[in-house]
Amino acid sequence: MKRTIKVSETAYQALSHQSEKEGKTKEEIASSIISAALGAELSNSRGEQYYPKTDQRIFRR
Repeated sequence: MKRTIKVSETAYQALSHQSEKEGKTKEEIASSIISAALGAELSNSRGEQYYPKTDQRIFRR
C-alpha cells in the first residue's frame, strides 16, 4: 500500500538535493524525516512505523 504526501516545490527540491547528497532514495529520506518528527521507529522487516507510546501503526511503505 502506497501513501501519497503532498509537499511544496521547495520541500521537494530540498528532499531531492538531500537524497543525492546522501546517496539514498527520496523515500528513504522521507521515511527518516517522518520517524524523526513523530518519534516513531521503522521496522525494516515489514516497512512499517509505529508510534512507540501507543504501538499504533502510523506509516507503512
